[in-house]
Amino acid sequence: MLNDIFVFTERDGHFTVGSDSGFNGSTRILMHEPGRVDMGYGVLFAGQIDVSISDMHSIIDVETSERINPAKDIEIGNRVWIGQRSMVLKGARIGDGSVVGAMSLVRGTLPDNCVCAGVPAKVLRSGATWRFDLVPSMENGSSKAAGPPVRSDSVLTRLRSAARIMREG
Repeated sequence: MLNDIFVFTERDGHFTVGSDSGFNGSTRILMHEPGRVDMGYGVLFAGQIDVSISDMHSIIDVETSERINPAKDIEIGNRVWIGQRSMVLKGARIGDGSVVGAMSLVRGTLPDNCVCAGVPAKVLRSGATWRFDLVPSMENGSSKAAGPPVRSDSVLTRLRSAARIMREG
C-alpha cells in the first residue's frame, strides 16, 4: 500500500521494502547522500513519517575542517510498526516485531519485540509485538485470551486477486 510516499535520492541511494509492507499516509524517504534504507517484510508506516540517512548539510570541525556528521544507513526489521509523525534518523536500527509510538524520534538501535516511544525513542516494554487485527482485551469484558496471531491478507494479494477476477470474468 503506497498511499503517499516520496523517495528522494541524490546519487547511489538504495531503498528496499519487503513484501506485505504498507505506507498509510505521507512518508518521506530522504537520501541526500549515498546510502541505504532497508525495510523488512510486513512493515507498517502510519502517516507523516520522515526517514533520513543524513543531516542534509555538513557540520565541520573548526580546527580540522573535517566533516563530523557523515551519512549512515538505516535498517528497519521485519513486521515493524511506526506510529504517526515519527522520525527515523541516520544510523537507526529497529528490531523485528517492534512498535514505535507516535511522534517518536528514532536514533541508535532498538531491540526486537519492543514497544518504544519518545524523543529520543526509548524502550518502554520488552517482549511485545503487534498484530493487524484488533484482539479483544481482558479489560473490555472478554473472558477469552487471544489466540495465535492471524496473518491478514496483504493489500497486494487482494489487488492481484481482484485483477485476476477482472481478467477472467
